[in-house]
Amino acid sequence: MRNRWCAVVAVVGAVALGTGCSQEPYTAGDGRTALIEVGYSEAEADCVIDGLDAYFREEFLALQASEGIDAGVVPERQADIFVKNRFAGSLDVPADLADEANRLIRVCRP
Repeated sequence: MRNRWCAVVAVVGAVALGTGCSQEPYTAGDGRTALIEVGYSEAEADCVIDGLDAYFREEFLALQASEGIDAGVVPERQADIFVKNRFAGSLDVPADLADEANRLIRVCRP
């Protein structure tokens, strides 16, 4: 349980705090490394990070849909940039991100 909490803090805290003026942006790779550092295997860390990537992509498509933009016409590059920014913490972190990270950790490391 303690490792699960550490992992949630590592991933969500880092995404939330992401960047400072003098820091490099936080990346999915940084999240993966943080998970491995608290005891997750590479496969478990990849599972969590891939899940967050999918979560952010779904969020992007929902935002596009709310603007009346069909998901089929959204360039993949735009989704990639959105996901990268979500990992970097340069956009507001949604209130449910901690819940999603916790769910992913339970799925990826039962």
